Amino acid sequence: MAMGMVFYSTVRPVSANSLSNVQEINSDSQVQINKQSEESGTFGTVHWVLDSDGTLTLGGGEFGVADLKSPWSECKIPVKKIIFTKTVLANENSYFLFNSLSELQSIEGLNHLDTSNATNMSSMFSGCNGLTGLDVSNFVTQEVRDMSSMFNGCSGLTSLDVSKFDLISVTDMSSMFLDCNNLLSINLPQSYGVGVEDMSSMFSGCTRLASLDMSYLYSPVLKNSSYMFLNCSSLTNLDLSKFDTSSLPDMLNMTDLLGYDDNLKYMTLGDKTILSEYAALVSANWKNHMSTWSGDSNDLIARSKQGMGDTYERVA
Repeated sequence: MAMGMVFYSTVRPVSANSLSNVQEINSDSQVQINKQSEESGTFGTVHWVLDSDGTLTLGGGEFGVADLKSPWSECKIPVKKIIFTKTVLANENSYFLFNSLSELQSIEGLNHLDTSNATNMSSMFSGCNGLTGLDVSNFVTQEVRDMSSMFNGCSGLTSLDVSKFDLISVTDMSSMFLDCNNLLSINLPQSYGVGVEDMSSMFSGCTRLASLDMSYLYSPVLKNSSYMFLNCSSLTNLDLSKFDTSSLPDMLNMTDLLGYDDNLKYMTLGDKTILSEYAALVSANWKNHMSTWSGDSNDLIARSKQGMGDTYERVA
């Protein structure tokens, strides 16, 4: 794995009086920007120009480290649109890269962002609540270990496709989609690494999700699943057939896993999907799909502890 160099950003305000026709040239990428600009600078080796309309245009090079906040979060003009014009190599530490750019509406050319060296994407898009669409299908993630809060608070998104993410190295997915409260669908990967330890609050606050296919999720070393589906109030169908909670060090680490979600009607459990009294399963009567068993929520919890994986339907 290549080690990313640490760069810092510089910001150079540009006088409006001298900007009748500004031409900025990035010697590394030979990008020419012929627009009236308000601010410009360098992040790592990437030259950028922020125009008066809020369009941030990026040249080529290598990004620096965002240092717990986006390098453009304190620009005088809010960033509304980002355009990648040339290949940019993401830093090994790509956390907080676009964090809290709350007026950001779109990103063009994100396929030019090479994430093959990245190991940390924590809070990468956190707080980008103005984004209405995001294409991360080109992201190379096999080295990424931390995806916590990656899309936290992206409340403008109605759909998100992360199905091409390679999660072989990921250990932390906590709060990954926290408070994405307008998401109607999430396409999840069909393969997971075996090292995910923290999924706490992963989908908490996704109030409009009606269904979630987690049938490919395998979590043999899971340490924390608290609040994972808390306030997923529209969730009616949940497949946890490969969700392994047998390794939890304490069943308290399952606190409010299901958050008493009142609309949950179908739930599939695997033989290692062990629920506890702390999981906050809504009080109801349940039956298995063959109608050979029925009982209340406490009975279902006891049945899970016996390794009785099945699909269960809520009947009252």
